[in-house]
Formats: sequence, C-alpha cells, structure tokens
Amino acid sequence: MERGVISYAQNFEDVMLARVFANQDQGFYIDVGAGDPVADSVTKHFYDLGWSGINIEPNAAKYEQLCEARPRDINLAIAVSDRPGRVLFHEGQGQGWGLSSCCDSACDRIQRLGFTVQSREVESTTLTSICDVHAADRVIHFLKIDVEGLEERVVRGMDLARYRPVLIVVESTRPNSQEETDASWRPHLLSNGYRDIYFDGLNRFFLRQECANLESSFRTPPNLFDDFQPHAVARRDEIIKEAGAQIASLHSVNTSLHANIIEQQATINELKTTISDLKHRMEVTLEWAAQRFDAIYNQLMGRDLPKPTPIAASPLDLPPHVEGPLHRLEAALRQPWRLIRRQVVRIVGRRN
Repeated sequence: MERGVISYAQNFEDVMLARVFANQDQGFYIDVGAGDPVADSVTKHFYDLGWSGINIEPNAAKYEQLCEARPRDINLAIAVSDRPGRVLFHEGQGQGWGLSSCCDSACDRIQRLGFTVQSREVESTTLTSICDVHAADRVIHFLKIDVEGLEERVVRGMDLARYRPVLIVVESTRPNSQEETDASWRPHLLSNGYRDIYFDGLNRFFLRQECANLESSFRTPPNLFDDFQPHAVARRDEIIKEAGAQIASLHSVNTSLHANIIEQQATINELKTTISDLKHRMEVTLEWAAQRFDAIYNQLMGRDLPKPTPIAASPLDLPPHVEGPLHRLEAALRQPWRLIRRQVVRIVGRRN
C-alpha cells in the first residue's frame, strides 16, 4: 500500500517534521552533519517533495554522494564550530563513517569499535557565516545538528537573533549511548527564544516562540495516523514488486517456450510420419523393381510367371519437394524394364 511519507531518518525525525510542515512542497533546511543523502537522512523526504537547503558534511565520500544526489542543494565539505579556522577531522572508514567527528575523543571511540580512522585537517566556520553567504534572505524551516559530540560549539556559532529556524533538531545523547548531553547548550537555545518541546530518545526538538501554535504537532510520537513507512520497508516492497514483475515475465517466456516446444514436437511427429511413408514407398518401389527384373529373367529363361504387383499409392499427401523426386525414382526404375522388354521381344521375334 502506498504511504504518504517514506521515512529515511534513523529515529523518524522526518515524520515529526512532516507533521509540522504538512502539505508544504517548498521549504528550506540546514543539515549539519548531513551524512548519506539517503540512509538515515532527515532531509531526503523533504528534498523529494521539492525542498532545498544546505548540507554540511566534511566526510569526503559522503560529500561526493551528496553532490551527486542533491544537485538542487548547497553542499559544503567543511566542519562547523563556534569560530572560523581549521580543525582536525577524524574520519571513520567503511561502515564507521557515521562516527566521524572533530571531537578529540572520536578517534579512540571509532578504533574501539573496530574501524580504521583517518585524521586530517579541514576548514571550519560558523553557522552564522554560512547563513550570511547562502541563506541571508531565506526562511529557515528547520536546522538539524548531528556532529557526534560537538553540538555545543555548533549551537553557539549561530546568531539566533538574525537567523531563526522555525525548528532546531539537535542530537542530544553521547554517541552510541542514551546518556544525555544537552546540559551545556540547551540553556543557550532557551535564552534565545526557543522552547524545548520534544525529546525522542535521541534528539531534542526546539520550537521558536513565535511559532508556539505548532507545538501541538508534538503531542504524540510517530504512529499509524502519520501514514508513514520506513524506507527499508518501502524498499523491500519495491524489490518484491520488481521480483514479481520478473517472475511474471519469466512465466510468460516459459509459456511461449512451452507452446513453441509443442509446435516443434508436432512438426517432428509430422516429419517422422513423412519419413516412415517415404521408407514404405521406397521399399514398395524396390520390391516392384525386383519383381520386374525377376519377370525379365524368367521371360529370358522361357518361364511364364504372373505379372508384378503394381506399386501401391501413398496413403499420405507428400510435399512436392518429396513427391517429385520419388516419382522420378519410380520412373527411373521402370525405364530399364522397358528397354529390356524391347530387347526380349526382338530376340524372341528372331527365334520365331
């Protein structure tokens, strides 16, 4: 069954946001720590609706994927902090990419989980600077922050008097833990006119005070009335549907091949019958020829025996390319008999 919302986010954050911005096919977002353009993406659903925004992702591989998948967005391969400069970025390799961070403890954490780490310097700037360049005249509908431990620096680097996203979603637990980490930066948002309205176990949702009427959208967690489907389930259904179409196609091919086999078998049976009839005709013809030659021999020897039995007609209608040569063969076998008979008549006449 078709669903209204396909949820790509890891904790259904996009479902909650879709409630707030229901039926809005245009909007603008900022995603700090955007990661993959599809897997666990909070913005994929909105991009598919027609929204656009800014994706900030220093991971080289993910940045390239974002550039390819999100041509309508502004994609930046930089880090975000509370001041401009350069920072050391610890990039988890392979499946460990999601743990990448500029946090000093990230390197040890990634290695403890069995992933390789590559550390390199990247450019860093503030959200205020990014907005000055790319969103100075835009309404920011939501800001999502997921930076694996450096949320405070990112939050404090945004001038919330000048740039006021309707919603701010911040990952507020320690990486791979339920330990909450919002104590250091939550007061900053509250003091700048934002209300802490919802905690989903992983993220805190902050609503600007001017939009207090939207708070009712957060009374309940994601549920069946949101008419959503996780992307993994939707993808599974697509695969099943594609497999069903392939099976149907193969069944059609199999039916066609079976019909062709039956047709070919009928042709083979017909050929077998024709060959059997030809064999019979040739046997009869050769028997007739043998009788003719026996008759010649007996006449030469002065014996008087019955005439050979005429060749029986074929019980089947043979094709012209078969019937013609067969008649020529029979005619050729008759020809020597006629010549020999003339010679016999001449010899007998002379004797008389």
